[in-house]
Amino acid sequence: MGCRYLPRRLLCAYAFLFLVAVLRADGPIGPTIDQRMMNEQRRQAAVAKEAARIRFNQEQGDRADAAARVEAQRQAAAQAAAEVKERDRQRQLALIEQARAEREKAGEGLMRSRGDRALLNELSELWRMVNGETQNMAWAGWSSITGSALESHDGWIRVRTPSGDICLTNFPKQIADGEMLSVKATQVGMHRYTPKTVKDNTDTGKTIRKYDCGTPCPPPLIWLANAPLRKAEEARMQAEENARLRAAEEANRADQQRFLDAQAAEVEKEQARILQLAAQYRTRQDATTQRVVIYQQQQASNGYPSFQYELGKRYLLGDGVTQNKTLARFWLNSACTNGLSEATNLLTTIENTAELITDAK
Repeated sequence: MGCRYLPRRLLCAYAFLFLVAVLRADGPIGPTIDQRMMNEQRRQAAVAKEAARIRFNQEQGDRADAAARVEAQRQAAAQAAAEVKERDRQRQLALIEQARAEREKAGEGLMRSRGDRALLNELSELWRMVNGETQNMAWAGWSSITGSALESHDGWIRVRTPSGDICLTNFPKQIADGEMLSVKATQVGMHRYTPKTVKDNTDTGKTIRKYDCGTPCPPPLIWLANAPLRKAEEARMQAEENARLRAAEEANRADQQRFLDAQAAEVEKEQARILQLAAQYRTRQDATTQRVVIYQQQQASNGYPSFQYELGKRYLLGDGVTQNKTLARFWLNSACTNGLSEATNLLTTIENTAELITDAK
């Protein structure tokens, strides 16, 4: 009987030991369940974060691809525009070259048809060939060289000028040492030489400025071909300058006329103002005279001889009143009656000279 129950006891022991081992490994049952849930949540959060990171990287890649496509399109458009511009430039250069060739051909024809060689020789005096380039001595860079020839070398002359020694090439004639010269030349660089006075090789030489007089040559064909165009352009510019001068003169005359008109208007305005003031003064003077005449008439009617005498003179001369010899005699006689001697003398004078002013009609 004891043998039958032994395996069951062992099984229970084993189960108890297993439970103890589990409890020792994971702790209590409640906390073990919470920890597992937190671990699951962390795992899910990590999975979501990884998925978001993957989506972000994918979006960044898509944006980079879109930017690359836009940049490629921009570069393609810029290259296409540059190609179009280059084609236009090449076309313009071809047209310019064609026009130059035509002008040169016209210049050749002009030179062949020109019979006056003296004119070409005269033109050649202004043109020089310097280092394979045709230049005009009237251009900038050509200067007058004045000095004395120190020593002549093979193909060049050392000349002493106020600014120092120079090397002069292509001088038009032979010249002796010490002789003065004057010529136009252009600077073409520097020249290194060894003076003739050096007897050994101890001196390395000197460096001086190099000037070239050039060799006479005919004008460029394109210059000859463009001569009519230059003359036409000069005529056009001269016509424009003349028109500008005429316009300036007309504007000046117009300004002067406006100034004179303004002055005349000011004078007329001042004259009108003076006439208006004179009229106002006359009006005020006439009003004052009328008041004086009325007062004199009142006083003369009251029997004052002096006022009768003044009123008689007014009617005699027409001063402030209408001329009336009858009223003049009346008031002068009244003054005489009142014993005013001046009135008696005036009446005697009038009657003796018979110059009494006639009445106004």
